[in-house]
Amino acid sequence: MKKWIYRLIELVLLCIILFCLWKIGSYFWGRKVSDDSFRNLEQMVEEREEPGQTTEKEKKLDYRALMKDLQGKNDDVIAYLQVEGTKINYPIVQAKNNDYYLRRGLDKKYSFQGIPFMDYRNNPNLEDQNTVVYGHMMNIGTTSMFGYFQDFLDQKYADESPKTLRMINDRGIYHYRLLSISYLPEAADYRNPHMKEDEFLDHVNDLIKKSEVDFRYGQAILPQDRILTLSTCTPDQDASRRLVILAVLINEEK
Repeated sequence: MKKWIYRLIELVLLCIILFCLWKIGSYFWGRKVSDDSFRNLEQMVEEREEPGQTTEKEKKLDYRALMKDLQGKNDDVIAYLQVEGTKINYPIVQAKNNDYYLRRGLDKKYSFQGIPFMDYRNNPNLEDQNTVVYGHMMNIGTTSMFGYFQDFLDQKYADESPKTLRMINDRGIYHYRLLSISYLPEAADYRNPHMKEDEFLDHVNDLIKKSEVDFRYGQAILPQDRILTLSTCTPDQDASRRLVILAVLINEEK
């Protein structure tokens, strides 16, 4: 009788192990498929750079054609994000709520790492005082998505980085300068697209003061400035906090 119990236990344990292996394999396979898809989109961006220009400064991007290509894949695409000096090159989507793209990819099918998305309350034309973009912190196995932002928690890395990023849409190219990277409570009110003037200035200056590293912006934040807020999980996946990156609009190409 005891032998059957032992065999049953062994069978149950074997099933648990096989199930865990299947889940792990599915996770990493899904990551690979998603990452390959985003790499193909990076090539699409490169193909939309005007020919005959050799240096980075000379290259001009046909942003209207790029957005047309991306929206042909998903009409919810409203921008394309590039953080200079990193591998953060992703389309940005927007839905009618902030849940839809949490676990969906560009093809709107299930994806564990999802796709970066803009807060549904924001104007997709980047005209709000505070534009908020969410992305997952993917740092298990291979790094991807907003997982690369954890590198900016190191002062040396931040000093050596370009500290610039750009958002591309069908209206032009918007250049931003990094200001801060901070840990905030999950319930903190940093997602408000429009604040009162003094509230806005206090909010931005407070995050700069609390920043984990000094991005050495060296200029005063003005009431008319427009901010890009990038929100992701913490590197240790602490559900009670968020890692919040702030950048200020410094130039527009239209």
